[in-house]
Amino acid sequence: MPLSTRERVDGLTLPISADVSRSPLLPRFLRTRYAPKDRQEFDKQIRKQHQMKLDAWRDFLRQKVLVSIDSIIKPYCFAIIEIGQTKKKGVHPKQSIYRAVREACVLENLGSQMVQTVKPKSSDKEDKSTDTSPSYSKKTEGRILNAVLDVTLRQVGALYGIPSEVYERAGIPKEIAQNLDVIALCRRKATQGQDNIHYALAVRLRATGAVDVLFPNRQDWIPYAQAGIELGQIFSRVRRDRNYLKTVQLKGIELAKFAADVLTQVGEQPTPLLSLSGYSE
Repeated sequence: MPLSTRERVDGLTLPISADVSRSPLLPRFLRTRYAPKDRQEFDKQIRKQHQMKLDAWRDFLRQKVLVSIDSIIKPYCFAIIEIGQTKKKGVHPKQSIYRAVREACVLENLGSQMVQTVKPKSSDKEDKSTDTSPSYSKKTEGRILNAVLDVTLRQVGALYGIPSEVYERAGIPKEIAQNLDVIALCRRKATQGQDNIHYALAVRLRATGAVDVLFPNRQDWIPYAQAGIELGQIFSRVRRDRNYLKTVQLKGIELAKFAADVLTQVGEQPTPLLSLSGYSE
């Protein structure tokens, strides 16, 4: 289960690898004395194990990865982490390292994307005396390509072109298209354990292609790539200190105020406003 990043290649990524299955520093599935049916005790032990895994991965990132990255390009580096198989018999999903690794990367200001174990196709005619590159199935290649595109494009809000050009093609007058911003208000309601989460943020796509995010109780829009890290840090702080729980449990009046704050920042130019919401348990 290696963690892969990349040293200095075009200001992005690294080949540093750590075999988690053989390293006592990086725990995977820790044993638990309680079954999921013993809900309170099971959750208590899972939280304790999460902190152990989080601390171990933060230490690993600092000692083995971050020291190899130039501070100038650090904000533009990402990690692709192979986390083994997410489904194992006799292992509860909460015992996975997924959340701990994601949180460790966030706290170290490192973008991340998880992939399950990558295995080359087996060959009965393999000649061990011949140094040949392993081959992979189309499904595996597609999965890895999606992971790379996710971390290098989606997570940074990268676009293939300038939105204003699309607007003009759609028939919008050039003087409007070149100043047309689109803002989406996003609301998310979810249940995590015994806590109800109700949070919102705004995403703005500018005619130039810049993508910014605004959080509640903030005055300034920040770049999309930075927002992903900050959002993770907000929820990490809530997990570690329940005094901050109310910051992600917005009430109706707080949501209305946030929407009003976003609208007051719209200038005189036409600005389509979209509203998106979701709920999960």
